[in-house]
Formats: sequence, structure tokens, C-alpha cells
Amino acid sequence: MGSRSHERGKLTETQPYDIPIFNKSTYDTLLYAWRHPGGLKDQFYACRAAIDHGFANTSTICNFVGDFLGVIDGYVTEADAGGYDITHPAADPFPPPYLYGYLTQASIIGALGAPVNYTPVSIAVNEAFVFSTYDFFLGGFVESLGALLDGGAKVHMVYGDS
Repeated sequence: MGSRSHERGKLTETQPYDIPIFNKSTYDTLLYAWRHPGGLKDQFYACRAAIDHGFANTSTICNFVGDFLGVIDGYVTEADAGGYDITHPAADPFPPPYLYGYLTQASIIGALGAPVNYTPVSIAVNEAFVFSTYDFFLGGFVESLGALLDGGAKVHMVYGDS
């Protein structure tokens, strides 16, 4: 949720909007968890190398995924910011929940060309990709999106930004 900047691998304390995400203590804890020898950065690259080389014990090498995501998620929760927009507090119902009803209407599904209704996340699919194939660590998401678009797929991206 914006707690990380990929620019030069530096963890940032604020967004470009100067909205503080973490206090100094939390920032230092996250930075240490990422940088210390054997920490999340080293584990991330070991996992990626194992996947790239097709090692059979990838699940053993990449078993830190839950810890990695837990560290980030815990501090994102502490930031008390909305999941779609950091300028909204977590308790703010944004976007409003009526989008679920709207996106499940047959006319809307048809107009989008979608064979099924809108689902914000599938836990089963998410867990399969995060904890089995480790796609999270492979990257290539922009290229995959480009391939979908080049293939004629309709792609709609929704995100929050101020």
C-alpha cells in the first residue's frame, strides 16, 4: 500500500503527497527487517533465484512469504489508511459498498463482456499464486498485462490515488 518505494530499493516513510505512513520507529523496524543479513531482502532474492532455476525445494526456500506479507500488512494496518486511497482513513467506507450490487447486474456484466460477476478477491486463487507458484516474486506483471491487451482482452484497473 505504498509503504515501499522501488526506486533504488529504498523504503520510504511518506508518499509523494507527504502523507506520513509510518512513524520513525516503525520505519526503522521495516528497514531492518528488509536489510539485515538473512532478512527479507536476502530471502526474497533466494526465493526468486530458486524459482528462476526451477529448484525442487522452492517451497522450502520461499516459506518466508507469510512472514514477509505479515510484516508489511501489520504496519499497513497500523497506518490506519484505506485500502484504496491513503488519504482516506481505514474506517471510511470508500468506495461505497453498493459497487458490489452494481457490478453483479446482468446488464453490467454483459456490457463488460465478463462471463461472471465481480469478486474483489478470491482467497483460494490468491493463496495458490502466492503460496504455491510464488508469482508475487517473479514480477513481469506489466508484461503480462500488455500480453492480455495485445490479445484483445478487456482490462479494467481500479486503484486509489489522491
